[in-house]
Amino acid sequence: MQGTTFEMSADWSSTANAGPNHTEIQVPSGQSRFSDFETGRSGLRSTPPGRADEALRASEERFRALVEHSHDAVTLLKADGTVLYDSPAVTRVLGYTPTERIGCKVFDFVHPEERAAMARGFADFAMRAGAVASSEGRFVHKDGSTRWIEGVRSNLLHEAAIGAVVVNYRDVTERKRAEEERVKLEDQLRQAVKMESVGRLAGGIAHDFNNMLGVILGHTEIALSRITATEPLHVHLQQIQKAAQRSAELTRQLLAFARKQAIAPSVVNLNEAIVGTLRMLQRLIGEHIRLRWHPAANLWPVRVDRSQIDQILANLCLNARDAIAHAGQVVIETANVTLDHEVHGDHAGFARGEFVRLAVSDDGSGMEKETLAHIFEPFFTTKGIGEGTGLGLATVYGAVKQNNGFIDVLSEPGAGTTFRIFLPRHLAGDRDR
Repeated sequence: MQGTTFEMSADWSSTANAGPNHTEIQVPSGQSRFSDFETGRSGLRSTPPGRADEALRASEERFRALVEHSHDAVTLLKADGTVLYDSPAVTRVLGYTPTERIGCKVFDFVHPEERAAMARGFADFAMRAGAVASSEGRFVHKDGSTRWIEGVRSNLLHEAAIGAVVVNYRDVTERKRAEEERVKLEDQLRQAVKMESVGRLAGGIAHDFNNMLGVILGHTEIALSRITATEPLHVHLQQIQKAAQRSAELTRQLLAFARKQAIAPSVVNLNEAIVGTLRMLQRLIGEHIRLRWHPAANLWPVRVDRSQIDQILANLCLNARDAIAHAGQVVIETANVTLDHEVHGDHAGFARGEFVRLAVSDDGSGMEKETLAHIFEPFFTTKGIGEGTGLGLATVYGAVKQNNGFIDVLSEPGAGTTFRIFLPRHLAGDRDR
């Protein structure tokens, strides 16, 4: 009988003649099709070469379709990080076409700050056959922007059919931004709660202490009025009076921080209010520092306590003076600004609307992030013992808040500092706040 001959392992059952290692089976013509023949217990079917090739092509096409239509990008890498293959999704994730990066080192597309560390980590990973690891890092998009990429890589270099590190990855930039925004808002909330708590405590203590100082000052004045200046006790009473007056000034600063200081707001033009203080401010900062004044034209009116503007400027200029080691400059400027959430929403105390911005800048030593996080807290100071009370910026913070504004700070070590105060624009017909 003419047919198709198969050679199979000897452990398969057969009634044909068998050699020592193989069994030869004769299959009648017309029964060698994929669906017509089964071996004894394996369930394997004989498939003509044409059908096998067709099945293989179909399998490859399914695999390619899965990769090329995957939401995640897929990249195959050699052991040294050379790109062998990029799926079409790489265009959506990083902006490159699937062929642009072929032959390039994948590390060339990593953010410069993470490039060396990622190269070292990949070299170690390539040595561990079969290893699987997840990671997150910054990559540079074709348009130059930074993208956060999250991925899983599998070391299949030892697999003959693949021979590569397979990386599946996606763009998680928006998620990272949302997480950073959430953390920032939580930090701002904690800071606001802390400042409010400290303010209530400081305000309560300052109020009671101020009452006691009033008694001390009153009795000291009575005592001084009843003795002559030549009596030995007169000098001691004067020292008591001076100490009480200095203490009263500290309590006023605490009350300003706690927003319990009595104020008398009125509608003012901030430019006019500042001009009247410039000579005094120049004396405060000294001749070695140049004071520059840049008023905005047609500045909107604001409703504030004018004496508190003097207090704010004095404290900010003194702070600038202490940050400038030798010669330098302090710049005071005003501007009309309209704030929206998209641009300014990350500022502490932010509110939408129209504001007059008062900025005080210096070219001094600047501050680190750790310092910036505490500068408005009462009694926090970076100065030496006896060189400051730590209440200057706390007073500024309280005065700004009491006048319905908010304040932010821009500073870096060696790059100077800018304090920006935003006071609401006063419109005709606005009710007193």
